[in-house]
Amino acid sequence: MGLSAQDILSPTDTLVSETHPHEHHHGESVVVSSIMDEMSTGSISRDEAFLEITRLVFGSEADRGEVLRRFGDDDVRRQIEESKTQDGAFLDLPHESHTVRCFTPFLNEFRDVIERGGEHIAEINDLITMSSEIASEEYVSPSGKFRMVYEVSGTHAVPLDDETGSGIPDYIEMAAHYADSTWNYMVGTLGFVDPVLPGSTYEIQFRSMGAYGSTHSSGTTTFIRVHNNF
Repeated sequence: MGLSAQDILSPTDTLVSETHPHEHHHGESVVVSSIMDEMSTGSISRDEAFLEITRLVFGSEADRGEVLRRFGDDDVRRQIEESKTQDGAFLDLPHESHTVRCFTPFLNEFRDVIERGGEHIAEINDLITMSSEIASEEYVSPSGKFRMVYEVSGTHAVPLDDETGSGIPDYIEMAAHYADSTWNYMVGTLGFVDPVLPGSTYEIQFRSMGAYGSTHSSGTTTFIRVHNNF
């Protein structure tokens, strides 16, 4: 099922300042800055810029490599060539040059593309939707408020170290602990509105992607998607 504009956009997107729309991206990777600069000069359209950033975050390894080659500088291209295997796959894409810190601000910046259904919106929709496929494993945090959704094999697998011997990857247990700790401080101490609906758990997905994280709408709530091994 495809996502509607309301599903793609996060309710928190409006918190991102629109006063200087590109300012927060210049602390981003070389590739993202290049895409935004080309959009600013009119070399590519807003629709195309949003598509390329979405491909960089949620696309396949081949998609990411194509975006890196097109918008990366000489150093990025050199790293790409050095990381290739004989069959053309990548051993390790250059991390800092392709990883977006957070995809959520781009949902706000390109809100107009989403709401008017830009020329590439179907492909963008597919990329975001496919990256949200249900994983095979779940773990509920000790507080019962957060549900970690993850995989233990394949592209999206999390680190499998289990020093506690609990049968749950340490990476997931630590993420659940941090989620509970953050809730205690943000909601319990500072008084922010509780994002966890009564009688439900808040979903946090772990996926292999070109961003450290993003927040998305899902019906009357949201869910968080984070990198699977960062």
